Amino acid sequence: MLDDAQPKGRFVYDADCGICTRASNAFVKHWDSGRFAIVSYQALGDEGCRKLGFSTAEAQRAAFWVTPDAPPKQGHEAVAAALEACGGWRRAMGLVVDAPIIRWFAAKVYRLVAENRHRLPGPDACTVPAATSSEDPARQR
Repeated sequence: MLDDAQPKGRFVYDADCGICTRASNAFVKHWDSGRFAIVSYQALGDEGCRKLGFSTAEAQRAAFWVTPDAPPKQGHEAVAAALEACGGWRRAMGLVVDAPIIRWFAAKVYRLVAENRHRLPGPDACTVPAATSSEDPARQR
């Protein structure tokens, strides 16, 4: 659980994944950083992940969205929740991703991308070096 001094929501991602890092940087630009935060699971470590309700092994396979009033969401549900937290048209996108008709398809697409992210084109597709300091790579600019 998160206390009042903590953000109201956290997006936890894999800093070794270029796709995850680009998505996390996009979220940072579109929401109130006083209410929401982004952190890599590498920066959290084993204990930090456990405190939020998942293992580092789980975080290597999927992104997580953590709020104080609900169990952690992972994968496409985490992305949908983070989009909703951005507000505006991004909120609408998050609601669409989480809609019953789309949810099944979104889960399949998320899993397909996650399992094949090392094969995707792009100069930073899964080439982002692992976080080695306590500073979160998504916050480095």
